[in-house]
Amino acid sequence: MSTNESWPALLGVAIGTNARLLELEPEIHWSTLPRVKNSEESLRAYESEFLETLPPGYREFLLFADGWEAFYFGMGIFGIPELRGGGNWNPAQELLRTYDDEEVLESIGIDIGDVMPIAAGQRLNLVVVYRTGTKDAGTVVWINSGEEFGRFSDFKACFEFMVTLKQRHLAQVDPDLQN
Repeated sequence: MSTNESWPALLGVAIGTNARLLELEPEIHWSTLPRVKNSEESLRAYESEFLETLPPGYREFLLFADGWEAFYFGMGIFGIPELRGGGNWNPAQELLRTYDDEEVLESIGIDIGDVMPIAAGQRLNLVVVYRTGTKDAGTVVWINSGEEFGRFSDFKACFEFMVTLKQRHLAQVDPDLQN
C-alpha cells in the first residue's frame, strides 16, 4: 500500500479487512464503518467556529469520512463530532495532558500546544496531528503506552499504516490466506 492510493480505495480496503476480521474474531473486532463524509462547507464552518485550519492530510480524510468509531482494535479516528467535544475527545485530552505531565511528549519532541488529538480510545493509544501553522504542520504521531509508536508525514500515511497492521493481523488469523 502506498500514499498514491485514493481515499475511496483505502477506505474500501479498510472496510473489507474489518469485515473479514469481524467474521473471524468477533470478540475483539467491532462492526463499524466510517461515518458519512463531510462537505467542504461543514469543514469551513468548523474551522471558522474554532479559529483553526485543519491540517491538509487530516482535512482530506474528513472529506471522505467523518471519523471512524473503533477503527483500530477499539481506537476510533476522530471526525467533527469528536473535535467538537463528543465521543472520546475528553479521554483523549486527558491522555494528552497525562503524557505531557509524565514528560512523554517532551521525550519524543512534542510541545502540547502544537498538536491536537485525532484518534484515541483503546488503552493508552493516542494519535495526534501537528496543527496548521506549526513547524511540523500535518505530521502525525501515534503514541502507544507512553512510547512513540509511529511518526508519519501526514494522516494518509498513518491511516495506511493502520490498515497494513490490520491486514498483517488478518493474514495471521485467516485460514484462507495462510496457504
